[in-house]
Amino acid sequence: MERKSVKSSNIRSVGHDPETSTLEVEFTSGTVYRYDAVPAKVAAEMLEADSVGSYFARRIRGAYKGVKVEAAPAPAAPEVCTEPGGQCGTCPERPMLGQTCADVEH
Repeated sequence: MERKSVKSSNIRSVGHDPETSTLEVEFTSGTVYRYDAVPAKVAAEMLEADSVGSYFARRIRGAYKGVKVEAAPAPAAPEVCTEPGGQCGTCPERPMLGQTCADVEH
């Protein structure tokens, strides 16, 4: 879901999906919570509020069930050739010692 950055000391960004009535709130800590059954009007009011954090505390927290969104796992680091002589199994014709496959043209 696309979120918009907001000016707040506690909230970094807010997004709303009107098709599912889902609100996502990213806090400055990086933690993201998803709230279900939040009307588009409430989400719009939150984005337009003078204090997004205060609006959240008054109208969202406690009124809608929040679920912490687990972060997607970080992408795996590219394989680096550590074979003596620089020949990895992926690129047997190219020396790759200390390089990743992305460093070598295939």
